[in-house]
Amino acid sequence: MQHPPAGHDPVARVTVCDPDGKVVARFGGPDSILPGNFIAPHGLWCDSRGDLYVGEVIVRGGAVALLAPLTPHALQKFKRSGG
Repeated sequence: MQHPPAGHDPVARVTVCDPDGKVVARFGGPDSILPGNFIAPHGLWCDSRGDLYVGEVIVRGGAVALLAPLTPHALQKFKRSGG
């Protein structure tokens, strides 16, 4: 198994920052096939309500065969809380 470069988090995640670079939210955790976690987050979209959509490139990158015992999600929605 390859290790990430020095200074990089080994967990695939999405971090949302404000314009000043302050972390507002983080999505993702160590168990990559559970909902809310990622194998290879790739595309981000936000709708008019502030909900965040995260797409992954899992099949083409070989992640299904190498990392996941079942077919993981390829698009996840994170509903904005509060505001």
